[in-house]
Amino acid sequence: MVYNLEHHCERNDDDCEVDSLGDDEVPVSRFISLDSIDSFLELSQIGIPNSDGGLFAHKVDNSNADNLFATMSNYANDDKWSLNSTSDSQSMPPSSFLQFRAKSHSIGGVVVADHEGSYKNGHYGSAFDDTNSLGPNIAGHLTKVAKTVAKTVLKIAEVDPKWIDLVETNETTVDTLLHCFLREMNCTLFQSLSSPDDAQKLPRKWEEAPFVELSSFRLRREEGRSAVH
Repeated sequence: MVYNLEHHCERNDDDCEVDSLGDDEVPVSRFISLDSIDSFLELSQIGIPNSDGGLFAHKVDNSNADNLFATMSNYANDDKWSLNSTSDSQSMPPSSFLQFRAKSHSIGGVVVADHEGSYKNGHYGSAFDDTNSLGPNIAGHLTKVAKTVAKTVLKIAEVDPKWIDLVETNETTVDTLLHCFLREMNCTLFQSLSSPDDAQKLPRKWEEAPFVELSSFRLRREEGRSAVH
């Protein structure tokens, strides 16, 4: 993505990663560049919040990041959870933002995580990162965070406050997504999003599925093509 934005990649550029686009889609790098980005919000490991439901904001030292953090922190308080800034001595954790930061120091980056220093989840991103790695009432926690993120993004984009006030999230939907991703891929939701042929390929039990990575609302198998995108 960073390379594409830096070089304004088009669909027919051999060095650009645009092969996953559909026939009716165009690369985002046609319209924006790195200079177009002033704020970057990334959700890292957020599955094990503090006892009070709080998370940590790892941010760089510039005005864009300060504004992004202040906005999200205020909305988090409204949504009954806390977003705490890490100490000045705490370095930025491994994150996608660092790739953007390496190219442009003007981008205000905030990486939200459930840890201030060491990881709480030692299995994060691996095949062993399952429901046992999550904190209590994870659906309720993620529902609050999702609502805060949505309102923060709209605020930073200078959307009319009357629309921001209408933002709502549904804990039942979040719980359903967690069930499908972490317990039973052959769930009603995934079946409804798949073609009849692909729905038949969904494993009956999570243990029967090859390791998957959840990224950008896409389920990608290490072997073969996933039925859910």
